[in-house]
Amino acid sequence: MLLIYIVRIALWLLLAIGLYGALSISYITASGSGKPCPDIGGIYICYIVLASFGGMVLAQIGTWRLRKPVFFTGWAVTFFIAATGTVLELINGNTCPKSADNLPMCYVSFALCIGIITLFVVHSILIAKKNAP
Repeated sequence: MLLIYIVRIALWLLLAIGLYGALSISYITASGSGKPCPDIGGIYICYIVLASFGGMVLAQIGTWRLRKPVFFTGWAVTFFIAATGTVLELINGNTCPKSADNLPMCYVSFALCIGIITLFVVHSILIAKKNAP
């Protein structure tokens, strides 16, 4: 029982970090106070990542029927963008926005995605075992 709560708190922590990071980069892009994130067809990638992290956070609130599809959609979009950005950053360099420590944020987003899906799956398994007869 305690393990379920620990995993849930860890999942919320990673989601909060991802949402905060996406919100920060989106704000910098929208305000023009720094280097904007890359865009595709005029839509900045950080806005898409922000919406995806928002969907994952919303999916953790309550027990509504579409919770898992909303979560997995948000996660898949974020993972695809983070994985693509990571590959492009490794090949070309200077693709992703950088942190204050000059760390490409797509690396951070990629690592967060791996941690988030791991914790989500573990949490789902623990809940299923708890509810099993």
